[in-house]
Amino acid sequence: MADESLTTRILSGEGWRKGSTAPGNVLRDRYRLEGEIGRGGMGIVYRATDLELHREVAIKVLPEAAAPDARERLMREARATAALNHPHIISIYDVGEADGVPFYVMELAQGPSLAKARPRELPQIVEIACQICAALEHAHADHIVHRDLKPDNVLLPSTGDSGFIKLADLGLALPDYGTRISRSGIIIGTASYIAPEQALGQPVDGRTDLYALGVVLYELITGRLPFAGDDPLTVVSQHIHAPVVPPRVLRPDLPRALEAVILRLLEKRPADRFATAREAAAALRESLTSTGTSEADVAGRVAILDALSRGRLVGRVAELAEARELWRRAREGHGHAVLLSGEPGAGKTRLAREITTLAAVDGAVVLTGGCYEFDATTPYLPLVEAFRRWVREQADDSPLRGIGDAAAQIAKLAPEIESRIGPFPERWQLQSHEERLLFFDAVVQVFSQLAREKGLVLYTDDLHWADRGTLWLLGHLLRQLREDRVLVVGAYREAELDRAHPLAKALVDWNRERLITRIALRRFNPEETSAQLAALLGEPVSADFGEAVHRETEGNPFFVEEVLKALIERGSVCRERGGWKRCETGELVLPQSVKEAIGHRLDRVCTESNEVHRAAAALHGCAPRAGRMCWSRSQAGSGRGHPRSRRGTSGALSSSRRRLPIPSFHPRG
Repeated sequence: MADESLTTRILSGEGWRKGSTAPGNVLRDRYRLEGEIGRGGMGIVYRATDLELHREVAIKVLPEAAAPDARERLMREARATAALNHPHIISIYDVGEADGVPFYVMELAQGPSLAKARPRELPQIVEIACQICAALEHAHADHIVHRDLKPDNVLLPSTGDSGFIKLADLGLALPDYGTRISRSGIIIGTASYIAPEQALGQPVDGRTDLYALGVVLYELITGRLPFAGDDPLTVVSQHIHAPVVPPRVLRPDLPRALEAVILRLLEKRPADRFATAREAAAALRESLTSTGTSEADVAGRVAILDALSRGRLVGRVAELAEARELWRRAREGHGHAVLLSGEPGAGKTRLAREITTLAAVDGAVVLTGGCYEFDATTPYLPLVEAFRRWVREQADDSPLRGIGDAAAQIAKLAPEIESRIGPFPERWQLQSHEERLLFFDAVVQVFSQLAREKGLVLYTDDLHWADRGTLWLLGHLLRQLREDRVLVVGAYREAELDRAHPLAKALVDWNRERLITRIALRRFNPEETSAQLAALLGEPVSADFGEAVHRETEGNPFFVEEVLKALIERGSVCRERGGWKRCETGELVLPQSVKEAIGHRLDRVCTESNEVHRAAAALHGCAPRAGRMCWSRSQAGSGRGHPRSRRGTSGALSSSRRRLPIPSFHPRG
């Protein structure tokens, strides 16, 4: 009896549409399918025989449940690959359709992918990376950016050596001037390897592929990805914000020069990476023979605290899910506000970062600004910061001109607008209450305009330090934007509020009008504390260790990290043989307070620096008191101290802000 698997059958249109892919089916009277090689969201790849040329080929077709734009993607992949002619890039032989189903025929690479045959030796890894660079250099010269470089798309020869790799699957490849093609909410690219600018829908170029190459190198050398998480968004958020754990922490035998190359490839800003793939390849080859960095070079040593993996959000699954749902509703035209409350160190800013990252990935406009204790009298400070930052981010003047007549009013917040698209005509000054209403309505008009296409998120930090004018403006925005695609996110400390506080009164009004949803961030329980420690250390921790830290910190996330840092600097927790080692729980000497933990770290700072810290604390009245962590936190390196050290430009702007011609406010009565 004949083997049915070898029998040639011509696919009818109906049979093909039903997804019949059994071995022996013939596509367009020429290509006989021999078996499936692999599949993914972008298509299914089959081993096939070209019956005319009598050679083995690979054929990629769309899956049955393909997205509406999948045909365009498949054809774009074929065109992009066909435009390239390089020994390290898979060749395209043919393209066509079978009963309405598009496909293309390509060179068959006999070997496994890099994901299935990962090399361990550094010279082999570097050689593979250099060959990838050669392929990328050729693609980039033709203005093609791969945009989905990962081990699955690097094919090795059948012999298993690194002599002749092939770069495949340019399904996301676009000319470097192309726009982001994606349905709303779908990240283009693979989250684990995606560059920050690509995730945010910003312009991409060859340096975007170099970031992905850095991730591939990091994974091959250390055995793990630089960033991991439970869902794509948490991974993308780390790519955008979190520092990477230096690879030598995980593989101490790694040459420092090679580590430097990997870290440069993984820079957040494209301008800080290598300019070209050719330059990256030259640095990679040199890194294995470089003797410029000595093992005894203290300046080049990895600080032990850099071994902590910062960036993963833990213990806030329910809170993040609620915030995501509010953003989903806002994108459907239900304007709202979500206010994150909690004690200092509860993780309000960290959770807000996830929300703003989600909005940015969705293509929304994200405006951010903060309030400060020592600038509490500066009117509309968070809006000043938000609009000035937004103006600086605009490469051309078209978005500024798009806000129309409101530009003259918004220029009161961001004077740069007038310098770019002004001057604005003079007009009569109205009564103060009329000027205020005109100004408020202009802000509403701009928010509505910016949110029209893909939504807008405004994040205001430390609302407990907001002036009355800011609170009145926020209330006006919330009332007027109920049917716009706007979500206002705010964070405040409950401990700073009393019944007479302006924010406390505003919260009562906003809550009565159903304008806000409050998400209170509680302290972690022992299990969540252990999860945070495990995320920081990159490996599981024992329950008794987690409980010991929880008893001392009472589950405050900021305190947990500071106590862990103190234990590391004391040597109670240390790196050994590529992992973490700690003394027995009974022998652990835990700091008796976070003040002591931070003080222990300050003891390691030089005397002159500590004197400057003390003088600054005295000058700004930041002596520690109950419920206040201003001075201590800024010295601990958390980035949450005085605004002039935290925001960079806010100090330089504060004097000019007080002179801005913005309508003033006075308490009623």
